[in-house]
Amino acid sequence: MKKTNHKQPVLPTEHTPEEENLRKYADKINPLAELIKKSKSRKETQTALNSKRKLRDVRLPLPGSVLEKDFKGRRLVVKVLEFGFEYENKYYKTLSGVAVAITGHHISGYHFFGL
Repeated sequence: MKKTNHKQPVLPTEHTPEEENLRKYADKINPLAELIKKSKSRKETQTALNSKRKLRDVRLPLPGSVLEKDFKGRRLVVKVLEFGFEYENKYYKTLSGVAVAITGHHISGYHFFGL
């Protein structure tokens, strides 16, 4: 059986001073290089901020608002909270949860309330 000598490529762990100088020179020549670096750092910053907070759905009214709807002869009043909804002194995590509690079957909360 023949033995083959396949060498694994060696990847540099650190750049040599010549490579660093070449990189700096290339960055000076290319006017977009600095913009690309800024854009990457801005995206990293935004990603870090967004991972810490939940974004609110733009279809929802602001917290403290009240959604009203006439349904089967009843006037329904739902209060929008910071993180959920209140209907008949009960807390619901989603608007669809409120709609299910009212109708008894699954329905989109946005569709039910016309948002």
